[in-house]
Amino acid sequence: MDASIKIIIIALALFATNLSAQVTDEKVFIFGHSLIDHRPPAIPTPSDETTVPHWVYLLAQEAGHTYAAGGKYGFLPWHDDLPPFSQWGYDIVPGVWESDYETFDEADIKTIMVTAGNFIQYVPANMPHPVDYSTTVVNSTETIFDWCEQQENDLRFYIYENWPEMNLANGFPPSQAEFDAYNAETCTTFHDWWIDYQDFMLASRPQYQTRLIPVGSIISKVFTDVIPNQVPITDIYEDSDPHGRPSLYFLAGLVTYMATYETQAPN
Repeated sequence: MDASIKIIIIALALFATNLSAQVTDEKVFIFGHSLIDHRPPAIPTPSDETTVPHWVYLLAQEAGHTYAAGGKYGFLPWHDDLPPFSQWGYDIVPGVWESDYETFDEADIKTIMVTAGNFIQYVPANMPHPVDYSTTVVNSTETIFDWCEQQENDLRFYIYENWPEMNLANGFPPSQAEFDAYNAETCTTFHDWWIDYQDFMLASRPQYQTRLIPVGSIISKVFTDVIPNQVPITDIYEDSDPHGRPSLYFLAGLVTYMATYETQAPN
């Protein structure tokens, strides 16, 4: 294994705290968008390397665990139009729900993961959503979680913290100074928004014990504190939205794996 990858895995393990009872069997349905599942990427990949489930599955397989995943593309104001349908399937990842001929409760889903847009953090999660003023991030999440819990009891609920858009003066790729500022924002004000989002959910639906997976801020800490200026920016991101290269989704998969399985990633 490349030395830099070993460093990243060790760093991510150190950042992944508060691990408790280990999960071994994961069946997750994702209400997400392209910072979880980015297809097609700008540069073609052999399989689904620009998706988080691809990497979580490979890590789970290496650790001797099971993993199945599926999901639907969109933003929260769209996702709360229920029931959902199963839109995402993968080359190697087992599917979790065939919505054409199976009801949600028949799929035996164990985990629900949602994410919000990465361009709305100037508005608190409990205030009118910039895309749809009739709801809020919190209200839409409550609607989704409530519906899912009515279909299937004892679900685990996660919020996937993504990473913000890059506001670049001269287009992509960013300068090193812009990239440093971007990572600083991701670890501070952007991350704080997601903590508040989780706190709103814990207050309004304490029974769900909603957990935040701080993907974006952990990845930015790795690039800032562990391997600063060592990886070309275009090996991580492909645009300013910013969609990622396989390396970014691999790192996101590492964080997501350790959060959902509640254990360190296999070497």
